[in-house]
Amino acid sequence: MNSPEDRSKGGQARAGKARVGVLEGQIPEREMIVLEKRFVEGATLEECARAAGYEGNVGTMKVRAHQIIDKHKNANGELLLAMSKRGIDAGTLADKIVEGLQSTMFVKKKVDKDREELVEVPDNHARHKFVETVVDISGARAPKKIEIESKSFEQRLLEITLRREG
Repeated sequence: MNSPEDRSKGGQARAGKARVGVLEGQIPEREMIVLEKRFVEGATLEECARAAGYEGNVGTMKVRAHQIIDKHKNANGELLLAMSKRGIDAGTLADKIVEGLQSTMFVKKKVDKDREELVEVPDNHARHKFVETVVDISGARAPKKIEIESKSFEQRLLEITLRREG
């Protein structure tokens, strides 16, 4: 299972063959080779991809290595890579966002005493969810600030002493 053919089909390194610090199955062996070559040895993107057993022209090798590195550096890297492989790009997402921001729903409206009809109105809840999702995906939301006040034991003791005296 450790031959180049098996690895190209997504095969993992066998027990005992896994690299130091990597549990089998967590990071595919070929991806680990790319990461090691790039960050430990300082190899070029093309060299990283070739060392991992990928084939193709220089551009293809650079793109492949870059995708692997992004997958492991970026929290959403794996998702972005999967979307890219399925042809979902920023334009596709923008189209879906526009659709979501135009969401509507039907509500019953009383026409007269005995009759109701369905009326199409903006679905503000769905629109709000789309806006929140876009803000989260794009990183436009300001990070939550967590203030941690740390004082040394001596500073706390001094505050207690001053409070008691005052």
